[in-house]
Amino acid sequence: MNSEPIKIRRYVLMYAGYYLLCAACLAVVLVITNVQLSYSLELSMVLAASMGLATRFVKENSRVPSLQEKRKLSLACMLASAVLSVLLTTVSVLFFSESGQAGENLAALLDLPAFVWLLVLAFSMGLNYLILNLSLGWFARKTEASWRAKGRLG
Repeated sequence: MNSEPIKIRRYVLMYAGYYLLCAACLAVVLVITNVQLSYSLELSMVLAASMGLATRFVKENSRVPSLQEKRKLSLACMLASAVLSVLLTTVSVLFFSESGQAGENLAALLDLPAFVWLLVLAFSMGLNYLILNLSLGWFARKTEASWRAKGRLG
């Protein structure tokens, strides 16, 4: 069992990479199929990225994250999700809106009251934290148990 402290930054960057890869793949699918989706798309990216992160953590460390590691990773990855989500939303509004609508779309978003933004942000971050905690806890334990039974971990 590997008991040396993990490098949180490395795993957060790994999570961000998984998140952006999911976003790119989903963007290609959406462009090809011309389907309009909402918030559930972001949750699916968080779920896929967090499961990839949990799997990679178990593979590299031959264990599940400790409670303290899970909390740190969940918080840091939640913040990374929020930053990436804002960046991706801004890029999509500015560059992928129909001609002449980018300014209108951005103005409509900025016209929302601050308390609405705070509620949306709190709800979104709460769901992200829950998904990350479940992935780094329950999913990581299931992955570790499965790999130990198959002899894939030391």
